[in-house]
Amino acid sequence: MVVTLLRRNGALLLTAFLLSGLVNVHAQAFFAASVPAAKERWLAGTLLAGTVASIAAVRLSRRFGFPGSGVRAGTLLVLSMLALSAVVFGARGPWLYAAAHVGVRAVANYVTQELDRRATALAGASRARNDQLGSALRFGGMLLGPLWLGAVSAGATQARVALWNGCALAVLGALALAACRAVGSGGEALRPAEAPRPLSRSGRAVWGCALAIYGAYFLLASSAVYVLRDLHGRADATVMGSALIATVYASAIVSTAVIGVLTREGLALRWMRVAPVTMALAGALLGTDAAGATPVLFGAGVVLGIAFALFMLAFREHVTTRAAAGEPEWLAAFNNLGNSSALVGFGAMAALVGLGSVWPGSYGVRLGVGLLALSAVALLLSRARVPHKGMAALHATQP
Repeated sequence: MVVTLLRRNGALLLTAFLLSGLVNVHAQAFFAASVPAAKERWLAGTLLAGTVASIAAVRLSRRFGFPGSGVRAGTLLVLSMLALSAVVFGARGPWLYAAAHVGVRAVANYVTQELDRRATALAGASRARNDQLGSALRFGGMLLGPLWLGAVSAGATQARVALWNGCALAVLGALALAACRAVGSGGEALRPAEAPRPLSRSGRAVWGCALAIYGAYFLLASSAVYVLRDLHGRADATVMGSALIATVYASAIVSTAVIGVLTREGLALRWMRVAPVTMALAGALLGTDAAGATPVLFGAGVVLGIAFALFMLAFREHVTTRAAAGEPEWLAAFNNLGNSSALVGFGAMAALVGLGSVWPGSYGVRLGVGLLALSAVALLLSRARVPHKGMAALHATQP
C-alpha cells in the first residue's frame, strides 16, 4: 500500500522542487546577476505575476481536471512543464525568464491540484497515510529545489549546471509521469467537484491564519539571499541562503516523520500557533549581529522547520477531516494555500520595497517589521473558534 501511495503522489516531488527552487532561490540569483540595479522590483513583479497565474491555474484545474484521457492529459501537462523549466534554466534576458517562470508555476499548480485530488479520492481508508506521504514528498521537493538550484550549482560552469539540471528534470519528470498513470483511472468518483461553497466564518478565520503563517515563510525565504548579502555582508549569500532554506525543509521532513510515529491521530489546530510565534522571534532578531552568525542561522532554520511541519500537519488534518465530512472546498483551498500565501508574502514584499522611498535604509529592517506584522495577524486570527465535531478549537490551551 505504501508503494502505491508513493507512486500516486510522486509528482509532488517535481512540482515542489520547481516551485520552491524558482521562488526561493533561482529568481533571486537570476535577477541579481542580470539586472542588479533593479533586482528587487523585477523579483517582486515576477513572483506576484507567477502567484496570480498559479491561483488561476488551481481554479481551472478544479473545474476541468484532466480532460479526455486522464493519463494522456496529465502526461502532456508534465511534459510542457519540463519544457518550460528548460527555458527558465536557459534564459538570459529578464523578460523571457519572467514569462517562463510564470508559465512553469502555473502548469505545476494545475498538475498538483488534479493529481492530489485523484490520489486523495483513491486513498479511501488510507487517507491519513496518504496525507503523511504526500506532505513528506512536498517537503522533500521544497528541500531539493533550493539546495539543487542554489548551493549545488554555485561555482559550477554553465555547461555543467545545464547537465545537472537536465538530469534532475529527467529523474523527477519520470516520477511525475508514473504518477499520472497511477491515478489515471477511477471513474465517476474522480470527476472534478462542483464550484466550491464559501467557507464558514470560523473557516475563514482558520484560512486567514494559515495564509498569514505561510505568507511570512514566503516573505522570509524569498528575501533571504538579499538580506544575507546586504544586511549582514555575507559574500556567500546565495549558497548560505540555499542551505538555510534546505535546512528548514529538512527539519520539517524529519519532524513530519517523527510526528507520524508518535501520533496515531492528526494534530489539533492549536499547533499552528507555534509557527507565528517562532516567525515573530525571527523577525525581531533579524537585524541583530548574532543573526548573521552561521550557527545561529542554522539553529533558527531547524526551529522554523519544526514549526512549519507542525503548522502544515495540523492544517492538513483539518482540511482532510472537513473534506471527508462533505466539504470538498477545503481540499481545493489547501492546494491553493501555497499560491494564496505567496500572494500575501510577495504583496508584503512589494509593499516593503515601495516603502524604501519614504523609509530609507536597509530592506532587511523593513523585512523584520513585515514578519512581525504577519505573525501578529496569524495569532489574532488563531483565536477564532472551530465548532466542528472532532476538531480542536484554535483557542484551546497552548501545547
